[in-house]
Amino acid sequence: MNNQNTNVEDRLTLIEKSIQELKERHNSLVMMIVEGKLGSASPNEKPKPSPSLAPQVFPNTPNEKPALFKPFPSQPKTETIEDSPILFPIISVICFVLAAVFLVKMAYDAEWLTPVRQLGLIFIFGIILVGLGCFYEKIENEYRGFLSSAGSIVLFIAAVSSSTHFGLLSTEASILICLLVSLMSIYLADFHESQLLSVITVIGTYSAPMMLGRNEDLTLLSTYFVFCAITFTQIALFFSSRTISLIASYLGIGIYSLLNLGLADSNKLMVVVGVLIAQFMVFSFGVYDYSTNKKKPMTYSMAIFHSPVLILFYGCTYFFLNRIDPKLAPWISLAFAGFVFALYQGAKERIGNLESGQVVYGFIFFILFHAGYMQLMPDQFKVFLIPLVLIGLLFWNGGNASSQELKIANVFVGLILIIELFGMFGHLLNKPFDLSIFIAATLTIFAGYVHYFRSTGFVSGKEIPILMFLHVTSVINLYRICYDQGSIAVSIAWAIYAGIILGVGFAKQDRDLAKSSTIVLLIASAKALVYDASQATAVVRVANLILTGVVLYVAGLIFKKIARWK
Repeated sequence: MNNQNTNVEDRLTLIEKSIQELKERHNSLVMMIVEGKLGSASPNEKPKPSPSLAPQVFPNTPNEKPALFKPFPSQPKTETIEDSPILFPIISVICFVLAAVFLVKMAYDAEWLTPVRQLGLIFIFGIILVGLGCFYEKIENEYRGFLSSAGSIVLFIAAVSSSTHFGLLSTEASILICLLVSLMSIYLADFHESQLLSVITVIGTYSAPMMLGRNEDLTLLSTYFVFCAITFTQIALFFSSRTISLIASYLGIGIYSLLNLGLADSNKLMVVVGVLIAQFMVFSFGVYDYSTNKKKPMTYSMAIFHSPVLILFYGCTYFFLNRIDPKLAPWISLAFAGFVFALYQGAKERIGNLESGQVVYGFIFFILFHAGYMQLMPDQFKVFLIPLVLIGLLFWNGGNASSQELKIANVFVGLILIIELFGMFGHLLNKPFDLSIFIAATLTIFAGYVHYFRSTGFVSGKEIPILMFLHVTSVINLYRICYDQGSIAVSIAWAIYAGIILGVGFAKQDRDLAKSSTIVLLIASAKALVYDASQATAVVRVANLILTGVVLYVAGLIFKKIARWK
């Protein structure tokens, strides 16, 4: 009995000792966490095992941290702007801005109070919003930022309406106020350090002229949009954000163009074009500065989002230029393409390969296609593009062009060639004989066969499609040449062409070339048997049938020998 009691006491003592060691270990870990020493340990340093139950508490995994010890209860999470319903403050900003707009309209239309008091109320409203956003510290900084954003938009509205609606200030004074509000917007963006508020300010600032309505003060409106472009480009650079600049470019170019669609005066249209170019250059240099100085080139996905801006700017600018001088518009468009290319090359030299290359080259080739090919190139010269491209490929070895350039160039060149090919075929089939079309088609056939017999890269792997293209072009060209001599003359010309192709293929033992002549022979034979035989006199019909039979018989013998080729 005494032995049993002794064993129990020994076990209790051992358990108490183990518990005491665990408590000491717990307290030491707590102190290490509090003092910040636990995280500074070497990653390869292993915790010292306790002499008793340590293996059950600390697994042998080197990087695994003990999760059993929680010295402090988790602190309650502080509510941030991300946790709160952000829709509410955004709607409040919209309400403040609309209130300012309606206040302008109501004061202007109903002649409520005096003009000075009307405008003063709007300015005071904006200043109060900005003041609350900057200095009323009882509201969290994130929510105060929404008040500052609404206030800056209201002040922009007041600056514009002071000249356009109330007539209290001169255009120069309104422009000065717009400049001061722009500088204040940059300060507020720095003060609140919020990209979201900057985006809201961008949308509201550009929407203000739309809500106020079109006015005749083009100078103020133009200056306003240029100031906005400079302001938001600087804010985008401050936040290292392409999103702010992207939204500003869409709204700046789009809304400014929309407000001036009805203009017809050439001098005013020149101002509009100049402002569009100025905005685009500001946004472009902003993108360039961001990519080169911050060493953060534009990704491919971001370049895709920017590509509609290029199309929007080009479309709007060309629309106004075409109203001023249709002959001048394409040349300015080509100069614009050169500017974009120079800007891209400058960034490429400073950074290296850029993912935006395909988008830039795509836009440049788009301008070349529209302004160069569609607008400037004479119609009588376009038909020669097909043989010129084929002849040029005979002497071109790829040069220094990158894969990006080649991919985009192939798309647009291919599109042009398809358009011209169908135009050539349509002219040969439906219009009278034209010497220039005949020369272009003949040169195309000649250049195509040179490519084929030299086995150039243009033909490699595409022998059969190339031969089909050459045969179709030859058949249609022979049809136009012999059309005035009668239907039988056309059939004879086709048969002779097929015989020549078959003979050349047999002489060179070119199975593809020889077999491809079958299609032309079948077309010529079918036409001779079905159409020509029914239309001709009895003597001509018999001669036609005999000649067709002889040609097919000889072709059969040749194909018999071709089949034995290895």
